[in-house]
Amino acid sequence: MKAILHSNGDHHYGLAIARSLGKKKIDFAVICDNRASIAAYSKYCRERIISGPDRRVYTKLTDRDIVFPLDEKIMLDLAKNASGLKCNLGFSDYPTLERVIHKNRMVRYAIEHGIPCPETTFINGKSDLENFKPPSDFPVILKQDRGAGGTGTWIAQDFPEIGRAGKNLLANSGPFMIQEKIPYDHKCTVGVLCNRNSKIRRICILKEIRNFPLDAGQSCCVETIYRRDLIAICEKLMESLGFYGVADIDFLIDKRDGKPRFMEINPRFWGSCQGAIAAGVDFPYLFYRMVTEGDIDTDLNYRTGVRCRYVVFNDLARLASVLTGRHPAEFKIRALLEFLEFYRDDAYYVFSRDDLRPFIGLISIKLNRYLSRKNIVKIQDFCS
Repeated sequence: MKAILHSNGDHHYGLAIARSLGKKKIDFAVICDNRASIAAYSKYCRERIISGPDRRVYTKLTDRDIVFPLDEKIMLDLAKNASGLKCNLGFSDYPTLERVIHKNRMVRYAIEHGIPCPETTFINGKSDLENFKPPSDFPVILKQDRGAGGTGTWIAQDFPEIGRAGKNLLANSGPFMIQEKIPYDHKCTVGVLCNRNSKIRRICILKEIRNFPLDAGQSCCVETIYRRDLIAICEKLMESLGFYGVADIDFLIDKRDGKPRFMEINPRFWGSCQGAIAAGVDFPYLFYRMVTEGDIDTDLNYRTGVRCRYVVFNDLARLASVLTGRHPAEFKIRALLEFLEFYRDDAYYVFSRDDLRPFIGLISIKLNRYLSRKNIVKIQDFCS
């Protein structure tokens, strides 16, 4: 069977899947909006399909094709129209995806099912915002219903700011939620693979060491850890949802009591997936096996202390932002020294000596993006 990956531009999780499947000699095709896709640049990619997020390209697929979960908008569209498709959809049905992808619904569901979350108020309209009483502590976080990588999130330092940001959110994106800002030691991404009975067959916990932007951005350096409490929460949550496929479940570890607080679920492959692969949990290959074989055995073991990072560009950009920002000299020195700890790296999101074209392509994509913003003619894509 052939795997189908929709992976555009610098989406490095698509690249992680391409390399995983390619090394196992599994046939796959990359669907992308244009030729600039680092997954398609990989030496393992033999077929590239140029197409936008159009369902028509998926109607041409057969029952020998498996659509991998990568783009949430496409996943929702395909799940909603599954009856008109012959291909295998490697993700949950439409109602489950709807609940999981919409942050407000998912947090409300988690609270109702006893999953520890930050204190949350749901704002569904103007009257909810007008009746919202000042919280005892600031700052608070305002989150729109959809967003990824820190987008769609605002930090309010006082009550008037809640009003201003809240009106803007209601006008531009609709309902949102207001959450307490958890004082956290670190964030954790929990990657899971669930079978048709919503049983977790594989799991890997990735502690986020560094993020870019600093507080609310995506991880640019992760390390595998083990926490039984996180595994137990994820088992309870995914089984109650009736979830199928791959997901990343995000938590903050509360500094006040050391316990996890649920934040969100992304029902797809995620940015730091390569870290899990390096730790021995080859999610893309295992997912392919589960779809083609019907199920796989349960093995929740993996190597801990494995580090993976996105050196170029996000970890480098983080370092630049620290060195040029208003931070104490001690913090800047520590950031520089930590960045230079290459001896601790076990893997990278993009760079691989065995497959250099995606790394070169990434530089090309970033340069094109920068130059286009500066109204300069784009350079030619030298990885085509």
